Amino acid sequence: MASFHLLDRLTGEHRPDLSTDALLRKFEATPYDERIAAQSTYEVLQLGAARNPDAAALQFLPNADPAEAPFTVSYRQFIAGVNQAANMFHELGVGPPADRLVSGRRIAASDTAAFFHTGGTTGMPKLVRHTHRNEVYQAWLIALMLRSEAILFGLPLFHVGGALTQGLGNLGMGTTLVILSPAGWRNPNAVRNVWQLVQRYRPQVFGGVPTVLAAALGVPVGDADISSMRCCSGGGSAIPVAVANNYANQFKLAVLEVYGMTETSSVHAMSYPDRPIRLGSVGHAGPYSRVRVVQLDADDCYVRDCEVNEIGTVAMQGPGVFSGYLSDSHNRAAFVEPGWVNSGDLGRLDEDGYLWITGRAKDLIIRGGHNIDPIVVEEILFRHPAVAFAAVVGQPDAYAGELPVAYVQLKAQASAQPAALMAFIAERTSERAANPVHVYLIDAMPLTGVGKVFKPQLRWDAAQRKVTEMLADLQQGDLKIVVAVATHAVHGSLITVRLQGLPAVQRRQVEDEVHKRLGPLVMQHEIAWG
Repeated sequence: MASFHLLDRLTGEHRPDLSTDALLRKFEATPYDERIAAQSTYEVLQLGAARNPDAAALQFLPNADPAEAPFTVSYRQFIAGVNQAANMFHELGVGPPADRLVSGRRIAASDTAAFFHTGGTTGMPKLVRHTHRNEVYQAWLIALMLRSEAILFGLPLFHVGGALTQGLGNLGMGTTLVILSPAGWRNPNAVRNVWQLVQRYRPQVFGGVPTVLAAALGVPVGDADISSMRCCSGGGSAIPVAVANNYANQFKLAVLEVYGMTETSSVHAMSYPDRPIRLGSVGHAGPYSRVRVVQLDADDCYVRDCEVNEIGTVAMQGPGVFSGYLSDSHNRAAFVEPGWVNSGDLGRLDEDGYLWITGRAKDLIIRGGHNIDPIVVEEILFRHPAVAFAAVVGQPDAYAGELPVAYVQLKAQASAQPAALMAFIAERTSERAANPVHVYLIDAMPLTGVGKVFKPQLRWDAAQRKVTEMLADLQQGDLKIVVAVATHAVHGSLITVRLQGLPAVQRRQVEDEVHKRLGPLVMQHEIAWG
């Protein structure tokens, strides 16, 4: 009997039913270590290659063009290359034995597999130490939840989403990775040709960061046959509910949102394929993993677990969770309790255990799945002779999720124009994504009681400015629009659009237009009259 899951000794030819908590706990009654068929990332690759050695492991499209002939590497060639690369590192030279590791090394699950950096390419990253057990769990989880015979592969390999979730997770299943040019989804051809690529390579799962999912919706399907697609999957930043709705309405596809971090070896929680999807939620922790929402004190120490729907800090535990950073200096606030990593994100668990991410305790800005450390830009601004205080926050954006904007308080008697400050930043940072799209000059920086910049106030102001701009042309005749953004007990932050001046019979059309324009934003909104 063929096994559904190459990395699981105990699954049969079909995916197990995990549609209820009771079924999940029954599945978990067998210890994870009894299930897992691989102890190392190397064994994961071996199992995937053995499924069908002559099948394509990699199909490289230099121009992301479905009409071009791909450069194909079979699994037999792929695993031989893996062995040769390992032997090269062992011998400091490429030798002829490609069928085994000449070192004779036996890799333990607890051995260090890799170091991955956090926080994108700006700022000083922390180095996350992954064991083989951590990374094997990621491959096992993806194989269980998102099995596909082919995948359009365009995520960068320097980080966990590309290397582990889409890379190791699919190679361990014997899946074909269709590589969309060296630039991946950043190549305009990849998105432009997306539905023709789906027709040719027949992926069952269409996966990408939210900006890719959103951009693909703007490409006409035409006569392309996209019937192979079973679902969409996305993560890296929150998927706007409007995007998920469009996939459901236009393609009849569910969007399975995933959530995790480098410290959890990528995906830790996700919308289960066999459970009802709650748009805006990231679902449940994967099997053998757990998630909690906790209250921390000012020193990031555990106080208590939160009540249902109470917002707090998200903490995660499971086989994919790392044991610590390379530098011990970074580990002080890494865990809320032993084994439970502090995500730095704010969220809540609803009455059915669905996890909702409501904001970030850390100040990282996520621009299309790219993490931007605001400190880098703030430090540049502080070097300007006219700047007294500076803070960089994320402003909601319908395409990128967030865009960086800077708030600047000038020194007394000093002067500087926003354009000049933007040029000052651009000259001193090599990371274009980190450049603010706006610089707002303010009289006084909002501060907390202990003198720290109160960034939530700036984020609300940035959102208010953006939404006001998005709705400006609707304000005609008797219609008046007032936008306010503030904290909210359930959503974290909420945009309130207050409309005035129209009779009741004319209101529905205006409300529909407001919902249409603001729907792509990750931040939730409501409409009020009067």
